[in-house]
Amino acid sequence: MAGCTRALVAALLAVATSGCVTGHLWQGARRWEQATRFEQASLTGDELLVRYEAAVSDDAGVPLAACERRAAVSLASLRAVSFTADAATVRFVDDPAPPGEPVPISTETPDAPGAPAVLRVHDPRVPIAIPGNVFTRVTRAPWVYPLLPLAFCVDLASMPVLLFFAPGAIVIGD
Repeated sequence: MAGCTRALVAALLAVATSGCVTGHLWQGARRWEQATRFEQASLTGDELLVRYEAAVSDDAGVPLAACERRAAVSLASLRAVSFTADAATVRFVDDPAPPGEPVPISTETPDAPGAPAVLRVHDPRVPIAIPGNVFTRVTRAPWVYPLLPLAFCVDLASMPVLLFFAPGAIVIGD
């Protein structure tokens, strides 16, 4: 009877933790921040400083919180001939208030659900409307870092072959 129970527990663990425990933990701590509303903007030199509200969700898209963020966007990257959101140079800043010359802005909310908000700057120095996905940011929840050594030990004990394959996956990225 004890052997049958152990086999059942082992089978349930194999199904529940299929793959790398460290990887599942790392993925579960991933947080996506997406701009939902733009509040203030100012121009300084060749940057547009923006204060906006971001919706934070987990990797499955479940909403977790809302927070206020600030970012600086290079105007030179917006003036590129073939502008894409990936080509925009964005620097996330921690300054409490954007310095510089304030400019009028508006937030355009898309009709399609899940589509990013659009920042429209009413100033001729900003050549285009800026899609909200320029401000998308991926972070990790801080609770994951103390658990990583334990997860690594579980991976080491359960699947030693992961030590051979894990460095490649870590170098390439998740």
